[in-house]
Amino acid sequence: MATNNTVNRIELIGFMGAMPEMRYTANGAPVTNFSLATNRIWQDQSGETCKATDWHRVTAWGRLAEVVNQYMATGKRVRVIGRLEYQSWTDKETGALRSRAVIVASQVLFLDYDRAQSGLVEEPEAEERVIEAAAQPQAEAPKRRRRAQAA
Repeated sequence: MATNNTVNRIELIGFMGAMPEMRYTANGAPVTNFSLATNRIWQDQSGETCKATDWHRVTAWGRLAEVVNQYMATGKRVRVIGRLEYQSWTDKETGALRSRAVIVASQVLFLDYDRAQSGLVEEPEAEERVIEAAAQPQAEAPKRRRRAQAA
């Protein structure tokens, strides 16, 4: 009996890059893309402190896409939980095969949530706001079949 003992989960805390870009698929499903910056600090062989910023492409679907597009702003700190997906395509200009890693968000936590801007001032104080994704539209996701397990 084969089982799927794998995990594809990623969690990042970082700062939003440019403003999110929202569009709709041919089926009318909202999708929002945004960039997230995370910082690395390490010491090189000579003991000198080095710093680097990694940029991540994040995609949100459904209601999560709408909320991210409405409330996120450049420079805001967020926590993204999701899965890692690799996309590949052929470049139309050069014909070269291209690929990139994308984080498909299932949850976005707004760590710098601005209550006054959102009109939610009357709510009790909270430092984080969590938005969970609705299921990704079936037309957009590959269909997977589960095997029936023997009793």
